[in-house]
Amino acid sequence: MRLQLGSERNGRVAISRSQVGEISVEEIPMGSHPLLKCCRRRRPSFLRVAWLTSATLLWLCAPAGISNASAQVSAAAFVQVSGATPQTNQSRVSVTYANAQGEGDTNILAIGWKDATSNITSVSDLAGNTYQLAVPTARGSLLSQAIYYAKDIHAAAAGANTVTVTFNVAAPFIHFRATEYSGLDTANPLDVVVSAKGTSATPNSGSVTTTVAQELVFGAGRTYGTFTAAGTNFTSRAIATGGGDIAEDMFVTATGSYSATAALSGSAAWVMQVAAFRNAGQSTPPPPTGFDVVTQHYDVQRTGWNSHETVLTPSNVNSATFGLLHSVAVDDQVDAQPLVLTNQPISGVQGNRTVVYVATESNTVYAIDASSGTVLLQNNLGTPVSETQLAKLCNNNAVNLGIGSTPVIDRAAGLLYVVTYTSDGGVPTYRLHALSLTTLADAIPPVVVTASQKLTDGSTYTFQASKDRQRAGLLEANGNIYVAFASFCDLFTNVSRGWVLGWSASTLTPLAANQLNDKLAPSPTNNYFLSSVWMSGNGLVASSTGGIFFTTGNSGKGTYNSVNNLSESVVNLSSDLTRVTDFFTPSNVNTLDANDSDLSSGGVLLIPAQSGPVANLAVALGKDGRMFLMNQQNLGQFTPGGPDKVLGTFNLAQQCWCAESYYTASDGVGRVVTSAAHNIIIWTLQTSPSVTLVKERTKTAIASGQDAGFFTSISTNGTQALTAVIWAVSRPTNTNPANVLLYAFSHANSSPIFSANAGTWPNVTGNANIVPVVANGQVFVASNQQLAIFGPITPGAKVATLLPVKIPRIPASGRKVSGWVDGINGTELMIRKRNGDHVTIDAKPAQDAFQSVPIGMGEAITAVGNNDAQGVLHAQTIVRAKDSRDLWPPDQ
Repeated sequence: MRLQLGSERNGRVAISRSQVGEISVEEIPMGSHPLLKCCRRRRPSFLRVAWLTSATLLWLCAPAGISNASAQVSAAAFVQVSGATPQTNQSRVSVTYANAQGEGDTNILAIGWKDATSNITSVSDLAGNTYQLAVPTARGSLLSQAIYYAKDIHAAAAGANTVTVTFNVAAPFIHFRATEYSGLDTANPLDVVVSAKGTSATPNSGSVTTTVAQELVFGAGRTYGTFTAAGTNFTSRAIATGGGDIAEDMFVTATGSYSATAALSGSAAWVMQVAAFRNAGQSTPPPPTGFDVVTQHYDVQRTGWNSHETVLTPSNVNSATFGLLHSVAVDDQVDAQPLVLTNQPISGVQGNRTVVYVATESNTVYAIDASSGTVLLQNNLGTPVSETQLAKLCNNNAVNLGIGSTPVIDRAAGLLYVVTYTSDGGVPTYRLHALSLTTLADAIPPVVVTASQKLTDGSTYTFQASKDRQRAGLLEANGNIYVAFASFCDLFTNVSRGWVLGWSASTLTPLAANQLNDKLAPSPTNNYFLSSVWMSGNGLVASSTGGIFFTTGNSGKGTYNSVNNLSESVVNLSSDLTRVTDFFTPSNVNTLDANDSDLSSGGVLLIPAQSGPVANLAVALGKDGRMFLMNQQNLGQFTPGGPDKVLGTFNLAQQCWCAESYYTASDGVGRVVTSAAHNIIIWTLQTSPSVTLVKERTKTAIASGQDAGFFTSISTNGTQALTAVIWAVSRPTNTNPANVLLYAFSHANSSPIFSANAGTWPNVTGNANIVPVVANGQVFVASNQQLAIFGPITPGAKVATLLPVKIPRIPASGRKVSGWVDGINGTELMIRKRNGDHVTIDAKPAQDAFQSVPIGMGEAITAVGNNDAQGVLHAQTIVRAKDSRDLWPPDQ
């Protein structure tokens, strides 16, 4: 490779020693030559020196980058480059940095190869640095290339650090260029990137617009032709023998539009990429200019409270001055709550924006401009799993199963963490991704979710991706990403079990320990497990002391065990997932298990610290309509026969698939907001002399269907009077048009101050667990195939309209019948259909295959199977149906 190298370290020009043609380069003391002294005075941070083999000085003192004439010189500098160009197919290629590496520097790797199908699976080095994807793999005509980087690297002696790139298969003609730069930002150096492919003599990456003044613009190319020179204003750092690749750079001192170009000896296929990296000492990432929503229900306590809303108040949220601004099309149902960042740069987009991040069940992540509704970026992370691939037509999920939970954003790291569900050659697979906020590309190689735990008989139980559902929102806390798993429709209860897993946020390395909620071994008397963590999509919760809180669902009747099977419980885990530090289980746990009355249908709310005898409080609410008020430091554990050792139990008299919210009103007193059936209930938090909740008022019912309850959020301007707005999104009441509505209530009034259609939810057998996201004078509602953006409107102005969308349903194989259970005789059921007719169901085939939910008298179910000559339906699958027959699927 032809190399142009160098930077000053400790009074020497540190350059890689190499021999190319008739030129060799090596390390030269700065004071050993008068011309070098001159150059040092002129540019102390960077020198480039080359010697002929006869030791004659050939050329020196040429500053790198774009600005030979610039008076201001970037603090960043090129340090060294090494490379490898194996001529045979390889699945692993390594490059060793020849010179010592400096603490805090940045390694930038350009990796190209000659096919369009192989993939890089990992990048690592001996120094323990973490490599992130800077520019996603670009594919050309039988060409591929990607750029990786490691920020804030560890120091390493000369020849001591080797970087290894691993592929999924042996890839042909890999060209690996490993560079090092000093002076780049150690926290979040990557700014903007772009790639292009083509066939010509003038490769061009396309342009990026930098967001800060002083940056390194790094370009790299791979070709079937021959690179002869770097592009205009670029310095060539490496051109392989034969010219098959190039690495080049320039240092810029002003924001602007830059593209990586190079010259080829003639027209040929090429891939060209550019990545801009910020210098140290600049604002990275840009600070928010408003209220950011980075996690499910707004914060890790899951309060659902935006206390920084300065625009929307009860006085201006009405049909005359507030309405739909934009409806943005996306490719599938959205079960994940949208996330919002202000002042956010997006690769290839001029200027910073308020960006809404939306993730769909087709595994697509969108970055959407909140002001215009324009899709700025989107990235599909893999083929979703079809509902026919698992659980035999579980009916509470979408047709596609992809991203089903709310991601989490780490703004300081510039990352969005998300779990995808993909069909890998027909095999359902979960992956945890860390995406760049500016490019939506993987910044760290994604990891496949795996786990194992010892059961009570000493056997090993392993994670079952085809039987476990990832629904609860992700949590970032304690430097980790935590993810919970549940089941599909309570099917395959002999296999599916609830998990809480964790990974390092910086590396995606799995934590050494994990939590399996039911560790009981299979036995002749017990083959029913679960103890799932689903929480209707609510997120795992973090306390100020590092604890991880969540609720669990049902297990087999009579199998509860406070050590080995924490069903129907509120759980507090240690941050490293090694132990349960505390828990609360209702004394009627066996009844809850038997009736499938999951405590996990609602999440956990950790109330912000209060004055009074108990400072740290928690609230949990489940299917049986009881709300428990607990002490975070002493949840209450389990009291057989009762009474439960909690601070209070409050009967809402209605089931709840929902989330609690919290805010402090203008009187300085905290409020807990719940939903029950179709109503919002406000509770006053009493902290002295005793701690309790006092029902303050019940709002007028909203038009909501499916299962009881819904999600709320709160916006206020601090605790200013007359600024509190309670927001809610309903669930559909019919199959067509299956509308969901956005509602707004003031604190004082019982009736809504605003309501309007906000989207549709044709998948009526699966709850619309939609969180209204309120931020910076706008409200975001994600539903089926669209994001609705509401905000202030000019009176009399035309309001935007929602998009007409539908979701296809995959027809069941065989017959499908829904109805209420009027009789149970062993495994024979008598159900009453919507028209009053009765049909006999043989439940034994479904129950024997663990493809039936628990069945009780009066419950609504849907059975899928085949009829015999006597008209008996032999069920293959039995799942729950909604209470309202208007939401049942058509019989067939």
